[in-house]
Amino acid sequence: MVNNPIKGRKYEWKIRDRWRAKGYYVVRSAGSKGIIDLVAINPKTKKIVLIQCKSYKLSKPKEKRILDALNTLTGSNFTISASLE
Repeated sequence: MVNNPIKGRKYEWKIRDRWRAKGYYVVRSAGSKGIIDLVAINPKTKKIVLIQCKSYKLSKPKEKRILDALNTLTGSNFTISASLE
């Protein structure tokens, strides 16, 4: 049985690799207990995507409100990638 931190990290790597395949430079917030797990930046378009990965639960409404505020302040886009296996 895989514990949640390992499962979560593997899921973040999977999502990171998908964004890299789209041509984005991706930074992972390793060990962070914060809201943002990955930041993806398209070097050509300068588009910034804030990503929250959820491998076992959905985001809380408070987290969504904070991320919406970050999007407004930074002009970035936010996405939640959830895998409820």
